[in-house]
Amino acid sequence: MKKKNIPLLTFVILVLFLVSGHLWAAEDFVVTDFKPQGSIEERAPLITVVFSAPVTPSETWPLSIYPAIPAEGTWNDPQTFTLKLIKPLSSATQYTVEMKEDLRDEKGRLLAGRHSFRFQTPPLTFVECRQIDLTEDGLATLELLFSAPVSPIRIRGFATLKDSYGKNGTLCCFRGTTLHLNYSYNPTL
Repeated sequence: MKKKNIPLLTFVILVLFLVSGHLWAAEDFVVTDFKPQGSIEERAPLITVVFSAPVTPSETWPLSIYPAIPAEGTWNDPQTFTLKLIKPLSSATQYTVEMKEDLRDEKGRLLAGRHSFRFQTPPLTFVECRQIDLTEDGLATLELLFSAPVSPIRIRGFATLKDSYGKNGTLCCFRGTTLHLNYSYNPTL
């Protein structure tokens, strides 16, 4: 064989290899679309998974959600699964959706590609602080407003109230997204 034909022969073999691989290779069974992802504002979104091929019918959901949420799952078609939430999502929470490890399409192929998806509700934010009362003996009541319900016990680990003398205020009660702090003010110290 002449040395001139070696590059041409190499080129022909490479083209045949690439074309035959593409012709015989089956497309993978994957998740082609997942919603929602990232930070979401809606408290009761539809969770939708679209697969690249029809999924083998099953009585169970093709996925798991952590933390668990009450929802109703339905197949819109053999490739699209939708979850409708029964209760709103929790505030300031990240959710992880994992596809089942044994999930197969109707051709028997295992799910390939990405199996895990995440979305989260907005984090807790401080909205405002207002003084709502001041008694004659120096007891001030402050109202702290947050973007979501908070527990007074939980907030103690993150917030402190001190006067210019270093004296701490005490947590009194809360109602939903509002905390009331009572603070005894004594300017004669």
